[in-house]
Amino acid sequence: CHFKETEEQFPIRAEPILRVEAAPLLVSLAPRVEGRVRWHPPAKEGAVKAAILVCHGADDGFVPAKQIEDFKAEMDAAGADYEFIEYANAKHSFMNPGADAKAKQFGLDALAYNQEADEKSWADMQAFFDEIFEN
Repeated sequence: CHFKETEEQFPIRAEPILRVEAAPLLVSLAPRVEGRVRWHPPAKEGAVKAAILVCHGADDGFVPAKQIEDFKAEMDAAGADYEFIEYANAKHSFMNPGADAKAKQFGLDALAYNQEADEKSWADMQAFFDEIFEN
């Protein structure tokens, strides 16, 4: 999900496992959703009913290119209505203003806040919802 997080809200690392039933879904591969992207169980043709938006930092070193390729291939094979947007110069946690402090605290060059990408992804999410809900 695209969200503004705090340590209190999301203290546990999570492997995102995407499940779509009926409602629109917004997925972000940046803040606190660290690791792998996979559909569980694997998406079958015609089974994905929700529209999906994935906002991804193009320089996110935590999500291997192979996982992104596999995700896109699976969504294409399933005939899913999805949009995968990559933001240039955006690392893991690009939407989290606290990412720079965490990067420094833990010596992780792979984390960084990117205000431009954060604002762009927020606008992209709003446009996505406008399209879904026809506002």
